[in-house]
Amino acid sequence: MFGLGGCGGQNPCRDGYIRDIQGYCQKRTEPQEPEEEEEPEEEEDTDSDTDSGTGERYHPPGFDDPAVHSVPAKLNQETCTDCHGQQLDGGSAATSCDSCHPQGWRTNCVFCHGGEDNSTGAPPRNLPQGSGASTDVFRVHSAHVEGTLHDGFGCEHCHVTPESVTSPGHLFDSTPGRSEVVFGEGLASLGVYEGAGSCSNIYCHSNAVGGGGDYEHTQGPVGCGGCHPGPESSVTELMQMTSQHAFHTDVADVTCDRCHSGVVNSQQQIVGPELHVNGSVDVTISELAYNGLTCTGTCHSGSGQPHVHTNYTWGPPPGGP
Repeated sequence: MFGLGGCGGQNPCRDGYIRDIQGYCQKRTEPQEPEEEEEPEEEEDTDSDTDSGTGERYHPPGFDDPAVHSVPAKLNQETCTDCHGQQLDGGSAATSCDSCHPQGWRTNCVFCHGGEDNSTGAPPRNLPQGSGASTDVFRVHSAHVEGTLHDGFGCEHCHVTPESVTSPGHLFDSTPGRSEVVFGEGLASLGVYEGAGSCSNIYCHSNAVGGGGDYEHTQGPVGCGGCHPGPESSVTELMQMTSQHAFHTDVADVTCDRCHSGVVNSQQQIVGPELHVNGSVDVTISELAYNGLTCTGTCHSGSGQPHVHTNYTWGPPPGGP
């Protein structure tokens, strides 16, 4: 792309250059007669409209093919902004990336990141291409952004979301080929990315009542009981939830849907993903009035025995305030 007047073709070389037999534009040099007893002065080449600013040649033919120049751009093997400008709008090369790429490419995540798995561009296309999903730095991107047990998470939960390809810290930064994980703006604001697809102290894989959970991208799908205790969990595990979960689930034989019908159905299937792993506890009880702390009304256990609640307090988690 650097120094090419257009895309894909052999355009005439600029003034002062001539194309050699390999197709590269070389600077034309004319023999000079040195003055007596004086060394000829070397001209300082200030042209940045050449390959990496060396003044020796342009990019080889075919460099405008995305499959060819995407890797050097992503890995900063070529400093694109030196010739094409900080915003890739022309610069000293007078060739804007917009002249080849389609309208809207700068803010279209899928244009650079791919989109083979889904329409978000996560996971990004492997570089070099064809390296295979098993080499993805984070193999469960799709599960997070598409969402089955929860609404799809936006990029902002794990990354600083850029406004454009040239946003600071995005394509052109000091860590080429790496997308920094920053949890500060998402649900797991206290989370830590340990590297190699491993996270710790994160809300989204915790029991949601205290402390964060851990996850590694090789663990596979997570179901009921994978983060917080589920219907088949032991009393000891259920006691890690808020204090009355163990009694209601194990003794009164109350299933999750009785108190969280907006989230899960009687078959214990998630029916309200937007209410699951969303940073809040969503309680919907048809028989009772719940004000966020106490229950009032009559409900029935699995045995059919009625239970009357009058301002019944749902206590804090064990050891909590």
